[in-house]
Amino acid sequence: MKADLEQIEGVYFLPRHRSYYSGFGHVRSTIKGLDFLEKQGVDYDYVNLLTGQDYPLKSHAAISAFLENNRGKSFIEHFTMPASSWTDGGMTRITHLWFHSTGKVRKYPRDRFPLLFQRKIPYGLAPWGGSGYWTLCREHADYVMRFVRSHPKYVRFFRRGHVPDEIFFQTILLTSPYKADIVNDDLRYVDWSDPREAPKVLGKGDWDKLEACDDLFARKFDIGRDADILSMIDNAR
Repeated sequence: MKADLEQIEGVYFLPRHRSYYSGFGHVRSTIKGLDFLEKQGVDYDYVNLLTGQDYPLKSHAAISAFLENNRGKSFIEHFTMPASSWTDGGMTRITHLWFHSTGKVRKYPRDRFPLLFQRKIPYGLAPWGGSGYWTLCREHADYVMRFVRSHPKYVRFFRRGHVPDEIFFQTILLTSPYKADIVNDDLRYVDWSDPREAPKVLGKGDWDKLEACDDLFARKFDIGRDADILSMIDNAR
């Protein structure tokens, strides 16, 4: 797959690293991507964080028009913590040290090791949470990278967090001078109604909802379970 995709102009593969489920690897990958865009001098207005199970619901023209009409705004779900929608308000994600490995997660209270690990988010920042996927304008993405480089204690703190990608970027942006330009909408259709899946795998039965929504993207899809829904989206676009 890599050999085929590398032949497409504008497709790049970054160096791989170990990434455990719910660990820091997701954040690390995102930082790598933003750093690559900056160092390569890629000229862009917006950057979208997507997974291999995401898919655009709108045409390229419609997505471009939407972003042009909202130039200077970024789109990321956000809420203050503790959050009623998260177990324990999500606070144990940051009050404990998390050690992730294959098929196993261990956690310990941070205050058990006060000399080795920071007990609270450094620099007096209040935590914000939300979806791990977003659409950022260039100015805000550049701010994130400047913050990451100039606040190493912040990065080090989240290396031992749990699902840190749902807190790391929100906390930077919602405590920044750009807070007023951060829209509380990730522009993604996601269905959390099925407790057996996180989130639900979308299929033909979800078509009416997908067709009616205003979101630019949706997740998640699995062509092994239902590939027809992607053809339906393509035809509608």
